[in-house]
Amino acid sequence: MKYLLPDVPAAAMSTRRDTAYSRHKVDVANTAFWDGKEYRINHEFTVGATEVVIKFYCPKDFILQLNEFSVDEASVRLRTYRDTQGTEGGTFTPLPVYKVNFMSEAPVVAHTAEVGIGGTFTPDGGVASVETIRIATSASTSRVQTITGAVGDERGLPAGSYYVVFDRISSSGTGNVVYSLVWEERA
Repeated sequence: MKYLLPDVPAAAMSTRRDTAYSRHKVDVANTAFWDGKEYRINHEFTVGATEVVIKFYCPKDFILQLNEFSVDEASVRLRTYRDTQGTEGGTFTPLPVYKVNFMSEAPVVAHTAEVGIGGTFTPDGGVASVETIRIATSASTSRVQTITGAVGDERGLPAGSYYVVFDRISSSGTGNVVYSLVWEERA
C-alpha cells in the first residue's frame, strides 16, 4: 500500500493557511531550554600578577554550549584543563549559577553542576590545555577597548571537574575580565 503525503502541511503544523506559501513550523531552539536544563554563569573579576582559576564540576555528562570571556586594559589568556591533567589546590568559593530560561512556564530543574573561583590548578609538566583563548588589548588608558573571545561550538563532555585558568600574557597591567559559561545538563 502506498501512502501519499499531502502537498500542503496540516494547518496545526503550518506557518499560514495560504497553500502557495505554506511552510512547516520548526522549533530551532534546543529542547533543554524548554525543559529548564540549561544553566549559565557570568562573573566579573580582575587578573593581575596572580592567575585566577575557576573550577567547574558536573557529576553527569553535559553539553558545553558557550565558553566566552571579555577583557579590557590588558592581555589575558584562558586555558582549560581536565582534572586528570594536573593537581587542584586551595579553596574554591562558589559562584552563582543561573537558569537560562526564566520564563514562567519553564519547569524548575535544579542544577547539579558546581562552579567555584579562587583555588589553584597546577598542570602536570608538559601537558597542553584542552582549550586556549588569548585576548590582547591596549593597556593605554587613552585607548581602552573591550575584546571578547569565545568558543561557541557545542561539545558533549563527560562528568568530572574542569579548570579554567586565566593569566596575563604580558608582564604588566591588570585585566578586567567578564567570564560567561553556558551548559546543558543531561538527564
